[in-house]
Amino acid sequence: MKSSLSKIAVAVFITNALLLALLPALADERANRVLSEKIYGAGRAALLWPDDEVANEATTAPESVNGRYLSSYEGLVSHVRARDYFDFRAADGRSYRVVAQDDNARWDISTNQRVRVRGHLAGDILIANSVRPVGYSGNRRVDFPGTVTSIIGVSRLTVRGDNTRTYTIDMRSRLPYGLSAGDYVRIEGNWDGYSVVANQITILSDGHNGGGTADRPVDFPGMITDVDRNRNTLSVRGENGLTYTVSYNGSDRFTNWERVRVVGYFDGYNVRATLVTRR
Repeated sequence: MKSSLSKIAVAVFITNALLLALLPALADERANRVLSEKIYGAGRAALLWPDDEVANEATTAPESVNGRYLSSYEGLVSHVRARDYFDFRAADGRSYRVVAQDDNARWDISTNQRVRVRGHLAGDILIANSVRPVGYSGNRRVDFPGTVTSIIGVSRLTVRGDNTRTYTIDMRSRLPYGLSAGDYVRIEGNWDGYSVVANQITILSDGHNGGGTADRPVDFPGMITDVDRNRNTLSVRGENGLTYTVSYNGSDRFTNWERVRVVGYFDGYNVRATLVTRR
């Protein structure tokens, strides 16, 4: 019995591995990181994330200042007691009382505001060198890399940043010609606390490995997120997190949120399916 179960488990693992290997645009994360480091430097210290979640060890790792090790803590202000003294609940669920290192410090903060505190711990007291808002409304400049997960219109898309968070991007003009899901891009623009308004989108690498030069066989699992019966197309989100437009004559037989297997050809922009079956 155990031997049979082991054989089934191995067969399932191999099947899933083969299906994922044939996804239309499986991003090469190592190659993307190399591209990112060429632009932002080895430590990627120049990254400016929309929600200020800086993905670089130089910012988050402890550093020694005057013999004390400082670390960054992100979370919510639970109660403001004074301009330089408040209660703080960190993202890991722990609570601290935050006091200013500098007697002259004054912080313009409010209850339930998300902040990043940099300082050192003394028991459950967090002695802060700096306190700054995170994800605040405003017009802050951003500059970060990510992978296109979907194209929503002629000037809107979604991007999964290298920090694993997904953002809605509104372009001030039309999107770059040929941009498609799976492309690795650089986003430059401004963040208003909810979405990014991009001044420039630069395609760093094509997720479809050259796109449009030849049809490539694909065979992958996914979930239907939209059915366009007029155009005979399905929007299918693959298990790599990317959404593809799938042309299929029998698209009207499917509904949203069904899990399917898609077999066909990818031209770098869309999938032309020869078979779509429910899973």
